[in-house]
Amino acid sequence: MAVTIRWSPQASDDLERIINYLENNWGEKSVKEFVRILDQKIQAIAQMPEMYPASNIKEGVRRCVITKHNALYYRITNNEVEIEAVEIITIFDVRQDLHKLKL
Repeated sequence: MAVTIRWSPQASDDLERIINYLENNWGEKSVKEFVRILDQKIQAIAQMPEMYPASNIKEGVRRCVITKHNALYYRITNNEVEIEAVEIITIFDVRQDLHKLKL
């Protein structure tokens, strides 16, 4: 059973920024490919939230590589019995200094 996916305001802003960049610099084909890959990763996370490794940056946060330039960071929220939801925290350009990563 798939869990609910929630986007933080930061992650929504990150996605919008990435799409605008791709559209302005690489065209609609690149946007569609990025969104296709992102959608596949999110669907996989919804089905198996623990499939991607825990981040070594912050406890309770997992990291999913989307492309060689972008990684998605998310956390799983649980109740006492089961996983309730997944919160996408941010989409981070891995070429940046890790000190800029806000989790």
